[in-house]
Amino acid sequence: MTEIPEKVALLANVADGIDAPMIIELLQNEGIECWATDSSSGSFLRSAIGFSPAGRQLYVPTEKLEQAKGLLEAYFSQSPSDNLPPYDPEELGDQLPPPSKQSFITLYIAIALAAIVLILLEYGLK
Repeated sequence: MTEIPEKVALLANVADGIDAPMIIELLQNEGIECWATDSSSGSFLRSAIGFSPAGRQLYVPTEKLEQAKGLLEAYFSQSPSDNLPPYDPEELGDQLPPPSKQSFITLYIAIALAAIVLILLEYGLK
């Protein structure tokens, strides 16, 4: 494990699960160390349900902040469909286009909320 330097700067608060690991890897591939932290409630939620809806805070060395911001700007300015082939309904026939990252996140959140409601109902009825 690398030691966190004294002077770090908050780069961003990003979605937990998908964005945080992708951004950390992007920064590390460019030679920028990055550390992710949770708020106190985020840590609790991560241990309870496996992710934190509050997201993760990403920190980088202060001297690399501007470079990291530029990389993030480039990353988020790309459309998710930039890397996909053009959608041609006739070529696909009855097939649907692949689901977006947002739909997977929504599904995971819905499952987690349903589990929480079931747990609360179970303990509330006893």
